[in-house]
Amino acid sequence: HRTNVNTAGQSDGTTIGWGIRTDIHTKGKGKEFVDRMRAVQGNLPAMMKVQGEFMDWYYKSQRVNNLLTAAGLPIPSTSMYNHRAQAAAVALYDATWLGGNGAKQTGSVGKAKGTGGQLILQAYQAPNETEALRIFYNSNLYMKGKAVGTPAYNRNQRFIEGIRQYHRLIKPTLKK
Repeated sequence: HRTNVNTAGQSDGTTIGWGIRTDIHTKGKGKEFVDRMRAVQGNLPAMMKVQGEFMDWYYKSQRVNNLLTAAGLPIPSTSMYNHRAQAAAVALYDATWLGGNGAKQTGSVGKAKGTGGQLILQAYQAPNETEALRIFYNSNLYMKGKAVGTPAYNRNQRFIEGIRQYHRLIKPTLKK
């Protein structure tokens, strides 16, 4: 079915799983996930298994663990995640979901470099919270003009909370 993501900078695409898109995943491992998800449609446990494997593959392909390590955040495991780092980690993962790890992308003049996880990492590595938020607000990741309560507005708020949490709770604990 078609999905309207209702966010600037994203195209509509045919999805058959969360992020498994027939218009993007047309070859290689991505195509394998499209084919596998098509084959198990209607079998919820099998669909969940394919979805989980897709998410694992996607974040590994985007090297999200490298971004977490560069930010000084713990890498998730099967044990309880540090609650003080949750919002910061979620912001990094969500930005990676929206824009990849961003390592090869650059913004226009006056814009922060990168999109996705790399942009959030850049905000985390800023000298202070004010500069970090300036980086975010001047990025392609920031969804301008979204009404309060919309998904894009809520996503912006989660990014802002992650940046604030990082600068208030995580950064002061990192060794210099």
